[in-house]
Amino acid sequence: MKLTYINLIKTLVFLGGCIVASACEKDTLDANRISNAPTTPINIPDATVYPVVNQAHLVAYWNFNNNTREQIGNRPATINKMVFSRDRNGYKSSCFNGDGKDNWFTVPADNKLKSGSVTVSVWVKPEVLPGGTGFIVSLTQKETWERGYCLFMDGAGSNFRFKATDYHTMGSGYGNNWFDKTGGYPENQWFHLVYSWDASSNTQTIYVNGQEFFKNAVPSTGPNGPIIYGNATANAEVLYISKNGGADSWIAPYKGLMDDLRIYDVELSASDINQIYENEKAK
Repeated sequence: MKLTYINLIKTLVFLGGCIVASACEKDTLDANRISNAPTTPINIPDATVYPVVNQAHLVAYWNFNNNTREQIGNRPATINKMVFSRDRNGYKSSCFNGDGKDNWFTVPADNKLKSGSVTVSVWVKPEVLPGGTGFIVSLTQKETWERGYCLFMDGAGSNFRFKATDYHTMGSGYGNNWFDKTGGYPENQWFHLVYSWDASSNTQTIYVNGQEFFKNAVPSTGPNGPIIYGNATANAEVLYISKNGGADSWIAPYKGLMDDLRIYDVELSASDINQIYENEKAK
């Protein structure tokens, strides 16, 4: 009886230790999720893994499964602050949560990210910011946020819109192509947003939920050709996620949910973009 009693005590102590260890592990995970999220991945067993479309031209991908690890080039992140939330499939800690203030991070902009044509594919559930802006992705020169490109939303009153700019040669100098489409976006729900620039046709296109939403062909007299990331006076060296490096008072970080951010070094075809949407839409 004495031996049985001792074994019982040992068993209870062991179980108690497991419970405490599990609680400590959860607290640590929660702390990592709220701020200073790790750049190495934490396994989220119920997160969704999607088929890859046009893998040869996919140069960067963030799945935001409780980390800021870039999945293609393993680019290191410099994190200001991070919060993760449930994604469009309801999986916990599996999408980025922007607060419009402090939640953003950067990665070095290597040459693979500086392509003449570009496609940005991302899932968003934005919150409208009346009179303000929210940058989704920006690879621009820091002080002036020129050179390169950026994609952002503008919530000026009811005129909710997405805008983009990219920087090109124009005559003997340089110029920006501004591009925006007001209204018609899904409200208070997840949707798939794609922006592309094609250097050969000088065309900007926005897709929503796998379908072409708006296209703009830049006149031959406008800024044309491959995107310019630098010249004799300035260079775009940092890719911002959920922010822009500029100092203008109207610039603000993104507010809302964001997931599965992909950057391609070409203009994707309409069929590729539709395939991404079909692969990744909520099941």
